[in-house]
Amino acid sequence: SQGLEKPLQVASATVSAGLWLLYPKPLFEDTPYILEPGEYPTSEAWGTSDPSVGSLKPMRLAVVYEAPGFQGRSWEVSRDIYNLQQPEDSQSPHLASVGSLRVLGGCWVGYEKEGFRGHQYLLEEGEYPDWSHWGGYDELLTSLRVIRTDFGDPAVVLFEAMDFEGHGVEVSKALPDVELVQHGPSTQAIHVLSGVWVAYQEVGFSGEQYVLEKGVYRNCEDWGAGNSTLASLQPVLQVGEHDLHFVSKIQLFSRPDFLGDHFSFEDDQAALPASFRPQSCRVHGGSWILFDETN
Repeated sequence: SQGLEKPLQVASATVSAGLWLLYPKPLFEDTPYILEPGEYPTSEAWGTSDPSVGSLKPMRLAVVYEAPGFQGRSWEVSRDIYNLQQPEDSQSPHLASVGSLRVLGGCWVGYEKEGFRGHQYLLEEGEYPDWSHWGGYDELLTSLRVIRTDFGDPAVVLFEAMDFEGHGVEVSKALPDVELVQHGPSTQAIHVLSGVWVAYQEVGFSGEQYVLEKGVYRNCEDWGAGNSTLASLQPVLQVGEHDLHFVSKIQLFSRPDFLGDHFSFEDDQAALPASFRPQSCRVHGGSWILFDETN
């Protein structure tokens, strides 16, 4: 958000990403104009003959649909929602489930359970036709939270001891393995100095993910984890750029308990080797669907 001391006379504008609200007066007063991504050669292009811009801020908006493929009842959301299936007010729709969603503005975190608990999913601007597109472990998406932190100049400090005791390792760019900076596999506390970060339980930006905004996290429960294992992390550099690194990988084993012969895959497989019958599997990243027939 940006409030100006006095209105600017804006002859033209270009919106690179997101939705923006332009107010003719400072302090976000008067009726705003909504600008979508694109070029606006004159003020008439955004709906006014007055080129004065007194303040502006990004518009955070997501549309949640009850069924996959953007079907069924929908709900336009512009704030944190504690429980999508049980809204706090009578005007909001009651959705039996969340089958798909569109993020029109801002960056959001989706949670498996109500009250911002369970598996976490970073939702950048774009379309998510079904749960596999947001990397879901299953179809459940029950609460939503908008990210309000500034994304600039990311920096985070990791501590192997609780309460920020002992030596801390500062990170300012994507790190596929924390051991590359001599940090152990256990992280007991985190101080996010600036920016927004996604931390992962597995190396290579895979496994369970946790979205971290500016602030202090005194233990793993603060960032929503059941244990202190963190193996990689990366900053969210710019909303709408989709510049995060994601690994999609699965291992199939011929015997239970991850024993016997195994195959690793990172993309679709229309058929498995004829003699191979998987008895267990381990997912290292992404969401996978196994079929009992070929193709």
